[in-house]
Amino acid sequence: MRNKLLQAILTIENMRENFVLNPERDFTRKRSISIPDVFQFVLGLEGKSLESELLEHYNFSKNVVSSSAMLQARRKLKLSAFETVFKSISSHLTREKTYRGYRLLAHDGT
Repeated sequence: MRNKLLQAILTIENMRENFVLNPERDFTRKRSISIPDVFQFVLGLEGKSLESELLEHYNFSKNVVSSSAMLQARRKLKLSAFETVFKSISSHLTREKTYRGYRLLAHDGT
């Protein structure tokens, strides 16, 4: 499942012009925050302060990005980027069992 997630995120990065607000500018250069960085950070949030989350995400490196930088990078991605990754991952799940016709998905970050 992890490989499917990484593959879906890389697909978003490779087709970034469809998933960013400003395709001419957003994520065009090599920066300290890439599209995979944003996804991995957002999906790994555990409910702590943003500063604590960033420190842990960057393994307490001196090169940790600011909260503002991460939020600005997140705002450059359209919601459809996250929807596409979710649909890509959920399409690999078994479709046999449902609850009243619905497939239940849950995530616990603890």
